[in-house]
Amino acid sequence: MTLPDPSEPVPPGAEPRGVGESLDAPGSDVPAVDDLPPGERPIGESPAELTPTPPRSPEVIEVIEVIEVVTLAPADPQQVTMRRAPRYRAFIGTGAVVGAVFAVVLVGVFPDDGHFSTGAVLGYLGVALALLGALLGGAVAVLLERPRRR
Repeated sequence: MTLPDPSEPVPPGAEPRGVGESLDAPGSDVPAVDDLPPGERPIGESPAELTPTPPRSPEVIEVIEVIEVVTLAPADPQQVTMRRAPRYRAFIGTGAVVGAVFAVVLVGVFPDDGHFSTGAVLGYLGVALALLGALLGGAVAVLLERPRRR
């Protein structure tokens, strides 16, 4: 099957070619939307919805939805006490980082005795001192908050 060149002019009397026609467009056996009965038309594609509605007879009562606008008065100002508390996550995180750095310093200062690899010693000592540092950081945060409580 050869497709005609879209840049060629359409000869007189021939069926016009659409530019950009879809290959999966409905065939000639599919009725147009205008030909469908009113109950079978797709929602939002009814020609009646696209054309203005004719004036109704006076017997038809239209219901109009009324929206009530309510303005709220500003609330009375209230006295608010601001509680200044330390951020526990920051204290615990800082303690863990300080503990891990302390482990690196300890592994660097003390010589390797040959029983364990330097990486294993650094790993175990780093985890242990990071946990200890996190605990101490949390304790410092609690101690800083205590005098401020009432």
